[in-house]
Amino acid sequence: STLFPYTTLFRSVIRSGQLNEFADEIAFEFTDRKVNPKKYEGLMTGFAGMDEITGGLVKSGVAIIMAPPKGFKSALAMTICYNAAKRGVYSYYHANEGTYKLFYGRFAAMELSIPYKSIKDDKMTPMEESRWKLWIQSVQEGKHQILNKIYFDEVPPAVSTPALIAERLKKLKEMGKEVGLVVVDHFGRMTTTSTKVMQDWQLKGHIAEEICSLALEHRIPFILLTHVKNEAAKEGINNNDDFDAYDIERSGQPLKDVDYVFSWKIENETDFKRNGMQGYARLALMMSRHSETGTVTLNIKGKYMQIQEVQLGGTAAVPSAAIAIP
Repeated sequence: STLFPYTTLFRSVIRSGQLNEFADEIAFEFTDRKVNPKKYEGLMTGFAGMDEITGGLVKSGVAIIMAPPKGFKSALAMTICYNAAKRGVYSYYHANEGTYKLFYGRFAAMELSIPYKSIKDDKMTPMEESRWKLWIQSVQEGKHQILNKIYFDEVPPAVSTPALIAERLKKLKEMGKEVGLVVVDHFGRMTTTSTKVMQDWQLKGHIAEEICSLALEHRIPFILLTHVKNEAAKEGINNNDDFDAYDIERSGQPLKDVDYVFSWKIENETDFKRNGMQGYARLALMMSRHSETGTVTLNIKGKYMQIQEVQLGGTAAVPSAAIAIP
């Protein structure tokens, strides 16, 4: 096979050749996979039921997760980053809404089982405050084994572009960081450096194309968070239905390029709120180019930003192995 230089903003190499010329590489990978299976597995979300359905998100793939506003989609993405970090995967989190302080508080709430509101409003009990101080000290001393695998970008929407992500990936690689997951929170607020005049529905399709080019070039899975249309959100909540792929807000254009579309919603929102922001949520794979579709039910404790897989007889334990004890 031959690598042809082709200089564009996103893709610098086209991999070309007759299909028979790739045979040596394919044969080597087939043999090597038997010895080093983890080297070839897709991105695991950490939710066994969904990972069984997808076999892991393909490394050059782009996934959209749709949810209503205030639907804990950021908490879901943070949990996926957290689970990936436990497997040694380095994540790049591109946030064009929300600050690094907000995300720090959410991670602390998730790990320490302290209500996020108590952390945000500085109303922790003495015991909670003591645990929080030990937690932040472990981060400062470099003992935390999760947050040192997540690079966070707080990005104004006006400069939230695929070009900026390309620049960040390049710099992280120069720093010796091998990024294995990119999260965009959220896709609907992104723009582009293109000077071409486009309507909004065309713009989202153009941005999706640029992101898919990045994923393909770097062989990194992308997860894009976005909202569903207002009417679809109301219907889904009222009827307790999952969202269809075409319920994506603003434009269906990205659907022609992405590899996966997930619906994420709280089950029975009235009961969820009545129970102190605690209950169940459904993560449904509504469209996939690489696997069957399917649904998993997850346990969610909104006050603590905790999302766990439902286990027979209870729920999975809260992650607690993030701090290395000397």
